[in-house]
Amino acid sequence: SGRANSSSTRFETVKKMDLIQRVSIAGNVVPSKKTIITAPFNGYIKKLYVKIGQKVKKGDPIVSVVQSLQSTDPVFPLRSPLDGTVVSVLKEEGEFVRQDDPKDFILRIDNLDDLYVISNVPEIDMVKIKPGLEAIIKASAILDKQYKGEVVSISLASKNQDEWRGNSKVEYPTKVKITDADESIKPGMSAILDIVSMKRESVLVLPHEFVSKDEGKFFVFTRSGEKKEISVGLQNEAFFEVLSGLSEGDEVKQIDFMELMQSK
Repeated sequence: SGRANSSSTRFETVKKMDLIQRVSIAGNVVPSKKTIITAPFNGYIKKLYVKIGQKVKKGDPIVSVVQSLQSTDPVFPLRSPLDGTVVSVLKEEGEFVRQDDPKDFILRIDNLDDLYVISNVPEIDMVKIKPGLEAIIKASAILDKQYKGEVVSISLASKNQDEWRGNSKVEYPTKVKITDADESIKPGMSAILDIVSMKRESVLVLPHEFVSKDEGKFFVFTRSGEKKEISVGLQNEAFFEVLSGLSEGDEVKQIDFMELMQSK
């Protein structure tokens, strides 16, 4: 790793690498379109034309509801309003159903052609995110795989969330399209998004613990102990980008923060 030990002092060699700044947020997988089918009136399910996992086209018959199971009147089935997959069926043939009760729906159809992750971005991170940025998506139920995504939209209106003690947290709903979705990832799953807000390729970097900040300026200590001012650019959770003051291959000493505090 370019580090050498001389007693307990650690040294780091200035090296080139890609520096990525990320915003990490939690979200949920949703389909591009979904519909729930409810009863048009209080009645009974006469026939279910579909089962879970079945693909349907717009206009396909999906369920028929009658006011009386004994009636001999002609039955007109409800038809699918979209192309999609039947993802849940909550009722059985012969079961009583209530009119237009969204909690008591008969079945749900999702269009699984496109999947998205919807999440709420805190105000502090919102300025770093814009449509078109790439994202890395990890679904909590799928441990061995990560997916690629792209930021599609950020709501311009914030969502206020009142927390206890009356503090309100401002967040912006953000939608990321999963660009390489497969059969494993499904609507309803929770996911973690790493949105790549900035990327610098092949730049000089130093880990945070080798850089000291004093009155708004940044310093390093060379191997010989000389204090040297540097200018920094992008930073992420681990590294600073070094813009000037050092060259590739230079060696610097780990900052002894205790010593710095005592010398002040």
